[in-house]
Amino acid sequence: MSRTRFALAVVVLAALALAACESPTAPTSPLYDQTAGPIANAPFPANFATGFPSGTTLYKFNLLGVPKGKTASMTGDEGKRMFVPLWGTAKVYLEEGPFNILDANGTDGNGAKFSLPDPQIEDSEYTWYGVYIRPKGTPKGKMTLTSCKVVDGEELCSTESYVLVRGTGKPTVENVSREMLTVCLDLDLVEEVNPCDLREFLFDDDLAEYLWNVDNQGLRNAEVRFIELPQGPFTQPQ
Repeated sequence: MSRTRFALAVVVLAALALAACESPTAPTSPLYDQTAGPIANAPFPANFATGFPSGTTLYKFNLLGVPKGKTASMTGDEGKRMFVPLWGTAKVYLEEGPFNILDANGTDGNGAKFSLPDPQIEDSEYTWYGVYIRPKGTPKGKMTLTSCKVVDGEELCSTESYVLVRGTGKPTVENVSREMLTVCLDLDLVEEVNPCDLREFLFDDDLAEYLWNVDNQGLRNAEVRFIELPQGPFTQPQ
C-alpha cells in the first residue's frame, strides 16, 4: 500500500472512531430496557470475584441463624451481622436513614432493627438501589422473607414473599429487591379476585411502621448486600 493510501485509511478510521464516540446510545445492560428503563429481577453483570453485581456496594452484612437466643444487648452494635433463630421467626423493624444495624439481636422477642434510605426514585416505579442475598452455610436450609407494615397496631404483610434456599453446590446470588423494598397488599382479602391490590415502597406511609418478617428453617448464613443498581418497574396491580 502506498503512503498516500495508508494515510487516507488512517484518517477514515479515525473519523469513524470519533463519530462512534460522539453518537449518543442508550444503555445496553441486561438490567436496562431502552423503552421501560431498569428491569427488576433481570440478569445482572456479575463481579466474578464476589458473585454479586458489578455495582457500588452501599452496605453489607450477614444474617445469621443461631440455635440459641442471644442475651447480650446489641443495640448500636457495630458488627456487620444480625442474628435470627435457626428455626423459627423473627422481625426486623425498619427505620428510614443511612444504612446501619441499630439492633443486631432478632432472637430476644423484641426484634432486630435496621435503618436504610428511602429506596424509591421520586414518584416513579423504580428504586435507586437493589437488595441481593446469597444463602450460605449447610445445604438444605431455607428462609422466607416478607415485607410488612403496621398501621394502628395491625400488621399487614405483602402477598409477595421470597424463599431463599441453600441448595447443594456453589451458593448463588439472588435478587430480592421487589420483596424487600416494596409491600404488595391484598386490601379486599379476596385472593380469587386479586391477591395484590396496592403496591407501596418502604416508607410510603408516614403513619405506618415497616418491617421484614423472617421465617427461618435451618439456614445458617445469608450474605446481604445493598447495591447501587436501579430496580423496577414495580408497577401497580391492575
